[in-house]
Amino acid sequence: MGIPNAFSPNGDGHNDVLTIIPGPAVRSIKNFQVYDRYGTLMWEESDISPAQAQIIGWDGTYSGRPAMFDVYVALVRIEYIDGQIIQRVADVTLIK
Repeated sequence: MGIPNAFSPNGDGHNDVLTIIPGPAVRSIKNFQVYDRYGTLMWEESDISPAQAQIIGWDGTYSGRPAMFDVYVALVRIEYIDGQIIQRVADVTLIK
């Protein structure tokens, strides 16, 4: 399972959405959250299947407006096929 460390929601069709790259052992993404440096929840989605994982993600907006260029924190809870649930945290840079 991978979380990119940067994305650029500029509408060019490349890396416009922050998504998760699931591995073959992932059963589901239980929760995917993005926070700013002050702890504000910028985006959240739950119960993402591996098939949806590279489609559903944060588009770099907050309250309908583009978020600022900055480093954000992605918090992901993943369930593996063996039933184990792991939480991963990663820094993600929003590039304009």
